[in-house]
Amino acid sequence: MKRAIRVVWVLAANCFVVWFTVNRLAGELLDFKSQNFEVRLEFVFKILLPILGIVVELVGWKFARWVNVGYLTATASLWLAEAVWWHSDPFFGVLLIISVGLFLAGITEIIYRRTSHLQDSSIK
Repeated sequence: MKRAIRVVWVLAANCFVVWFTVNRLAGELLDFKSQNFEVRLEFVFKILLPILGIVVELVGWKFARWVNVGYLTATASLWLAEAVWWHSDPFFGVLLIISVGLFLAGITEIIYRRTSHLQDSSIK
């Protein structure tokens, strides 16, 4: 039951990230002439890593937790670096997006802790 909860959460969170990214980057992803390093980096972080996270969770790889929590934290860090680099307004959109990424990473970490096998063996 705990594994099912974890799989459902990973599917929901990662599919949300992919959906949000595809909707936001649809124009840049389809225009091959204007793609630069930043667009490709965002594509890797925000589309391929969530899909990889779903796959490794379904396979049951022991490092799935690192992938699913790590890419969200790395993505939020990338947003923070972009905000500093481009001198964006740090109080509205940028911090909101960063907080959503870190919030998803935090909830994913909590779900992994609550549904881990080590917790079950330490209770007995």
